[in-house]
Amino acid sequence: MEETGRRKRSEITVFALIAIVGINLVFTFVLYDGYEKTRMEYESTSSLLKSLMSQVQATSQYVAVGNITLKFQPFMQNQMVSGNTITYLLGFVTVTNLTNIIARPLTLTILFEPNVTYPEWGNVSYDYTNFQTLEIPPGVNDVMMPWGAFPVTLTGFRKGDVIVWDMLVTATATWVNIEVARVSMMVSFKLIVV
Repeated sequence: MEETGRRKRSEITVFALIAIVGINLVFTFVLYDGYEKTRMEYESTSSLLKSLMSQVQATSQYVAVGNITLKFQPFMQNQMVSGNTITYLLGFVTVTNLTNIIARPLTLTILFEPNVTYPEWGNVSYDYTNFQTLEIPPGVNDVMMPWGAFPVTLTGFRKGDVIVWDMLVTATATWVNIEVARVSMMVSFKLIVV
């Protein structure tokens, strides 16, 4: 009797384990099938996106009929300052010939990259406008915008020291995240310690 009870429990345990393995196999098959379908859909979508982006890239060369122009007009390009002061730098950016780009929507980004050089015994700290982004509506040809650096803090400088602020200004026009025009220029400011 005792042996019959053990045998039944053993049979029930084996049956339960077989059922669990069978259920796991079914779930594994369903999950793997879902994974394969999702992977194939992803690869198909990715391929379509790459094809579309290459078509847009090829088309982008036809959306610009001429170059844009960039000008930067500094205000007080050379300043006389004391060796320990807080000052500012100002300028105005003008981008023209935007109607040379026929595609819209057009995004214009102006990037400002300064390189400040000064004698090692002094210290310069500053905060400045590092970029500006504008959406350009149809028909707009010119964009003017201010640029500034404030505060520009100078400490520990001596009479005759020169602090040079060289800055690369880059205007980039993009259409649907594709660059269609870019132009750059250098501008300089000088702070002369008196």
